[in-house]
Amino acid sequence: MRKNPLGEIILRTCLDQAFRREFLSNPAEVLRREGISVPDGMSVRIVENTDERFHVVLPTALGDETQGWSWEAPLSESAEVHTKDLDINWETGSLSLSGRITSDNAQLLRRELDKVDKMLVIDFSEVSFMGSAALAVLLATQKRLNRNGQELYLCEVPTPIKNLFHLAGMESHFKFVSRNMKNLFWLAFPTF
Repeated sequence: MRKNPLGEIILRTCLDQAFRREFLSNPAEVLRREGISVPDGMSVRIVENTDERFHVVLPTALGDETQGWSWEAPLSESAEVHTKDLDINWETGSLSLSGRITSDNAQLLRRELDKVDKMLVIDFSEVSFMGSAALAVLLATQKRLNRNGQELYLCEVPTPIKNLFHLAGMESHFKFVSRNMKNLFWLAFPTF
């Protein structure tokens, strides 16, 4: 079983006060040193819970825009969408993402995902960063597909991004798969 590097850091901050002080004063550097990718220019803020204060981290707000969410007919052929930070490549029943999913392009991802009403596999193997706005988009997509009896599968999610799902308490809401998983019977009977 793969260790969770962020979990290890948090555990170490509880046991090693010098490490805790270092993490509080320079979190991005500590995260990088411990093997967690932190893009240049990314701000990392550490907050501490106390007996009188408990912090909850919310994904980036999408505002009232979610009220009117709808979907278009799924793409029947391959298609590509390119932005400065994110490439979205469609194939029937699957989507490959490459680059960084930020609050700036999460709305574009939402519009693309709204085109699907059947089972969808999203390949995250080339995603280097995912912000909290993308969590909200993926959760909305998962719920919408589930209402229609369909599933969203997240494939080859890099550990730092999977840690984001874990820390947000959303890991159990998604189905994470790997290309080398032995039990891929569901791919033998796609409902694209």
